[in-house]
Amino acid sequence: MTMKTKIKFLAFVMTFFSLTTLGQGIFGSSNSTTWNKIETEFPIKKQFDMDKYKKIIVGDFYTPVGLKAAKGSDLVEETGNQFLSLEGITVLERQYLANIMKEQKLNSSGLIDESTAIALGKFIGSGLMVVGRIQRDSYVDFVNSTNTFIAVGGCKTTNVREGKYTLTVNIKLLDLVTARLLFSKNIQVSYSRSSSPAFCVQPELFNAEDLYADCLRTFGKEFLNIFKDSKRKVSIELERDSKLDDQLRKAIVNFNIGNIDEGYKMLEDMTKRTDLKDPAKAKAFYNLGIVQINKGDLEEGVKNLQQAYVLQDKNPKYLETYSNAKKQLNGE
Repeated sequence: MTMKTKIKFLAFVMTFFSLTTLGQGIFGSSNSTTWNKIETEFPIKKQFDMDKYKKIIVGDFYTPVGLKAAKGSDLVEETGNQFLSLEGITVLERQYLANIMKEQKLNSSGLIDESTAIALGKFIGSGLMVVGRIQRDSYVDFVNSTNTFIAVGGCKTTNVREGKYTLTVNIKLLDLVTARLLFSKNIQVSYSRSSSPAFCVQPELFNAEDLYADCLRTFGKEFLNIFKDSKRKVSIELERDSKLDDQLRKAIVNFNIGNIDEGYKMLEDMTKRTDLKDPAKAKAFYNLGIVQINKGDLEEGVKNLQQAYVLQDKNPKYLETYSNAKKQLNGE
């Protein structure tokens, strides 16, 4: 068999399996159903009311040890642009603030941060300062290699490159007159990319800066959502159990037709049932917790995912989900 013929045969086999899988997805199969999946939009209420604040200072974004972050200027610009999209808001020029600080010798480090809030407030009057601490700024890149059952040119290895950029920033909102902390939140965003499969060779490296740019835009959207009502598309597969399925079906139908509160209440009711044994009860807590995480209720979600793991501590999925949710809550 020539090399060209082998490649054609391999392409045929891959196409056959793809069509077989697609056919099962379209027509269904005895082993796989997807009725237990929530596909909807969650309404996300704004978390901070800007009505009292019309003047905004975008302070610096610094490292955990208080130094100016390498990407701090990007975050300052992105944050300022998001504020400008809110009606009636004035974002004060950075150069104007720098001049005040220089004249008044406000901060030897040159940072516009919590320590300069009240002093700047004396010149500016009532307003709001936003500052940020970059807790994580990382990029990981690796290659997943798998073996095909047919060798092409003596090689069975298929390589797929995976790249992921993660950015975690703690945001603080301060009152300029009192320097009182008004609001704090960890915003964690990540962007992933996968290459096309490559036979017997290493896929080309990604440009990490491209993934960072995607992260930065996503951060901007998440930041803006603090100040306005929004919606978040979700796709969540819930845990099935014969003791839960009747209630679960009804809950999922309510979620998928937009009755979010009713579906949510049904999930809560399942965790309160006294007739469930630990495996089923763990699933009830897992379902409620994973929905809460997707709704943005991180603290409550972590508690319920922890309860699921306590009830079934041999389940690696519960441990992984709980651990990841806890990291998200802590901004790691």
